[in-house]
Amino acid sequence: MTVDIVGHCPGCGCQIVVPLPVPPLFNREEVCALVPIRISSLRSWLHRHRGDPRLSPPRYAGPVRRAKRMFTASDVQFIRATFVRDRQ
Repeated sequence: MTVDIVGHCPGCGCQIVVPLPVPPLFNREEVCALVPIRISSLRSWLHRHRGDPRLSPPRYAGPVRRAKRMFTASDVQFIRATFVRDRQ
């Protein structure tokens, strides 16, 4: 079930439609909490797998020069599957 939220842009006044539900995005610190790893390990893993087609294209949130990468739920599942073993 999808719902559309309609609003107006404060700058130009044009109508904006946002389809809901919006998929959740996770920042680097949240990914490190969900996958028990350090930020430095995640950073080096992302550097090694930067062209991996199983990861979604990078999305950034924040100011232009200080934006942080956001991860989708499928990215978190893929990263967790590579770091955490199912059995002992």
